[in-house]
Amino acid sequence: HYPLRRQRQMCIRDRYKLFLISLFFVGSKCWSYSLLAPKRLDSQLNKSYIQNVLVMAYQKVGIEATPEFITEEEINKRIKSNNFDAIVSKISDEKSIENGVKISTPLIKSYKVYRWTMKSSPPRGKRYSIGAIKGVLAHSKAIIKNRTKFTGVQYFKNYKSMVSAIENKKIDSILLSNLEYQNELNSELQKKFKKSQEELLSISLHHYVNEKHKAIIPKLESEFKRLEAKKELSFEDFEKTYKLSKTK
Repeated sequence: HYPLRRQRQMCIRDRYKLFLISLFFVGSKCWSYSLLAPKRLDSQLNKSYIQNVLVMAYQKVGIEATPEFITEEEINKRIKSNNFDAIVSKISDEKSIENGVKISTPLIKSYKVYRWTMKSSPPRGKRYSIGAIKGVLAHSKAIIKNRTKFTGVQYFKNYKSMVSAIENKKIDSILLSNLEYQNELNSELQKKFKKSQEELLSISLHHYVNEKHKAIIPKLESEFKRLEAKKELSFEDFEKTYKLSKTK
């Protein structure tokens, strides 16, 4: 019977090992975070930045962050029910996210909107007519913020019709961010336009971590500072890489 008893002991020991292994993996699930972000970001670049750069920063401190792009309404519901790990949000500095701690993430870029005119157009005065894309939140906000500067506003369904309007002198200028200029105008059209120095709107993305994860916050902030100092997460480098990969 001795061999049988030994077999039982080995079986118990193996089960104990299996229990410890499973416990490790179950326990490791707490290091898997959901990184909420608005479904309709104003630029694909910011979306790619979240999917790549922020995720990489989280990985450096031992966290698997999975981006989850959902509507603003769904994000608000998750905030109210305190059902979130981390959030990238357009919420302004004047407001705060309940149960959220703002993380210093200097590499998240602002989304800026400028006025663009045709290079061939004569200089205009302080007031001008302008074209914008219907449904682009940043365009609507820029118009509301600068309404006294416009003699008139025309909304267009797409960039092609807006560009056609300015080429045919139906409007004096158009609203575009740098990324819209790069992605929505072909190289020939880009040569025809010039950007005003005046910034009509700037929307910043803010990064919050749930206060229940406050132990990890100093590590994250330290990691962002370290990576920025070493230029490992340079937004400019990432932007160049993004453009390069997009044109291939």
